[in-house]
Amino acid sequence: MTVTKPSAVASASASTGVHIADYKDTRHQRRKFQHKRRHYTPGGRYDKAPAHWHRYNARPGDWRTRGCIIVGPIWWCP
Repeated sequence: MTVTKPSAVASASASTGVHIADYKDTRHQRRKFQHKRRHYTPGGRYDKAPAHWHRYNARPGDWRTRGCIIVGPIWWCP
C-alpha cells in the first residue's frame, strides 16, 4: 500500500489543471428561509392561532396594545 504525501497531491493537481474549490450547500439556506417566523399584526385575520396564545370569545378592550388577532370568530392575544 502506497501513501501519497500532501505535496505530491498538490503537484499532481497543479499539473493536471484541476482546481479544488469549496462546496457550499445551499439547501440549508433554503430551509432556513422557509422557516421564517410569521409576523402577526393586530386585528389581522389568520387561519390558525399562534402557539401559547390565549383565547377570547369577545374582543378585549385593549386588543390593539396587546397585539390580538382574529382567527375565525375567535380572538387570540399573546
